[in-house]
Amino acid sequence: MIAIEASSANAERLERNAQLNGNRIKIMRRAIGSTTGNQVWLSGAKHEAFRVGEANGAEVGESVEMMTLDSLLDQGLVSPQQRLVIKLDVEGMEIDAATGGRRVLENETVLIVEDHCAERNAALRRYLVDK
Repeated sequence: MIAIEASSANAERLERNAQLNGNRIKIMRRAIGSTTGNQVWLSGAKHEAFRVGEANGAEVGESVEMMTLDSLLDQGLVSPQQRLVIKLDVEGMEIDAATGGRRVLENETVLIVEDHCAERNAALRRYLVDK
């Protein structure tokens, strides 16, 4: 199992949980998007209000490295034919995450998306159906 979490506070909670459960979970502190390697700004006061974007100097937040879902294949963390369950909670970056996960999503993949806005969810659904 792999958990990818952009928030350092949430990643620390995941690490503690993983330790309590025999370290069966690999924790990666990254943001999921359409590219790998660039730094983005995670801002917001609580989980459901997090936003990923550029630092504008006015918002409290933290810098985090971006990665694609496909980079899991590139790093050998998942195999090309592996059946996957992916749960996305990417703070408005759903289409970027899907764009960066084209190869992973070609597998037998169950995609679970947490979304706080039905209209954005419809856009993701259209994007996935069209691709």
